[in-house]
Amino acid sequence: MRRLALLLGICVALFGAAFAARMALVPGIVAVAYAEEPQSIWALETAFLLRSIENVALLAAGLMLALIIGSVVWPKLRGTPPKA
Repeated sequence: MRRLALLLGICVALFGAAFAARMALVPGIVAVAYAEEPQSIWALETAFLLRSIENVALLAAGLMLALIIGSVVWPKLRGTPPKA
């Protein structure tokens, strides 16, 4: 359980770091189809990379949260006493 909580914390921290880096480095970059003016390719690629890291970290955090909730609820549903 502690390992899952540690992994959840790491995922949340990674998401926060990627989000903060994207907001600090490339705050005005949007998808190519929505841009009215040309955008720098390095900024677009950087924003894409950081957004991808955010999405993966968010998905992993969701999975860790589901595992934590499942590991708490499952023993109660099965009627077994929780481990110390």
